[in-house]
Amino acid sequence: KETHNSEHHFDTKHYALLFEPGEYKDCDFEVGYYVQMAGLGKDAKGENAVRFTGAKSGPYVEALNKDMPVTEGGSIAQPGSGLCLDTFWRSAENYSAENTQWAVSQAAPLRRVHIGNELMIGDGAAY
Repeated sequence: KETHNSEHHFDTKHYALLFEPGEYKDCDFEVGYYVQMAGLGKDAKGENAVRFTGAKSGPYVEALNKDMPVTEGGSIAQPGSGLCLDTFWRSAENYSAENTQWAVSQAAPLRRVHIGNELMIGDGAAY
């Protein structure tokens, strides 16, 4: 599966995803390399906030290369596990969501967020 992550690792294009305050129901999207997602509300929570509602809604980052084979002594631990050590140069800020998956390694901040239920900072057996 080619995603913005895998094919744009060394891209020169940068993107900003800007959301006006309001409710975004069942709106989920992957935050790839060189992408910044920002809620333009006053706060991360409340009436003047960007609110992603629904069990799977809001920005996420999952492990890369889930299609790569397991290799002895390699970085893919189990079939389909992928790798989180190469997910960086992205950010998300100023929003609320029920659940967020943010499987990143470095240079990938989450700022001013309110997670109502679960913040997953990994992706299964990926490392």
